Amino acid sequence: MQTQKNEKLIEYLVSSNPHLFPGDKRTVVNTLLAVASPGMVGELVEKHVANKRGTYKLKAGTKGMDLADGTETKFATRSGRGIKVGGLKHKGEAKRIVMIIDDVDQNGEIFELTVTPDEIRNVDGTMPQHLNINKETMEKFADRKIVLASF
Repeated sequence: MQTQKNEKLIEYLVSSNPHLFPGDKRTVVNTLLAVASPGMVGELVEKHVANKRGTYKLKAGTKGMDLADGTETKFATRSGRGIKVGGLKHKGEAKRIVMIIDDVDQNGEIFELTVTPDEIRNVDGTMPQHLNINKETMEKFADRKIVLASF
């Protein structure tokens, strides 16, 4: 059975943060799926990472980071053959970038990968527009991959 895009990711985020999403888990997930958009999923990821790190979200538009501890959050979903984490160009001020990756359709897992801006900068010192999560990236940061859920 094909799942709706990001359904398992939304289920994981709701299950992992019951105090943020009170009520019946299935009802909450179904409600979120009915209005799911990339921006809404990004908000859920920000809340999840903030809760996990014991910090809070900054006001929208804060340059270079989402959370008060200097963390930028990103999420990406495999499409076709690859995973591309976008929107990194102006994130060089962050202390770290925590990426939540929905790779359920191909590899049956949701995982977290954390990097620092300095580790992904272009040769000229600028930040890349995006980061491809490919075999090379996974080998380079293998010790930082945390599987959050397997299906």
